[in-house]
Amino acid sequence: MHIISLTIKQAGQTIGNTPIREQAVWAAKARAQQTQLPVNVVANCDSGKQIEVIFYPDGASERIRK
Repeated sequence: MHIISLTIKQAGQTIGNTPIREQAVWAAKARAQQTQLPVNVVANCDSGKQIEVIFYPDGASERIRK
């Protein structure tokens, strides 16, 4: 299973896309801290599965498999 793209979302709106995992994580953490709202990163895999991680303003994160 390989990640082909990552979508960054906040409050139901897409705020960015990238194929680079580190870039998505850095952007999500920064945006969550800046806006004080959670940010979701959805990894779209070549198998058709999605993995979602929620980044919270306090630095915590939660992984959700779909």
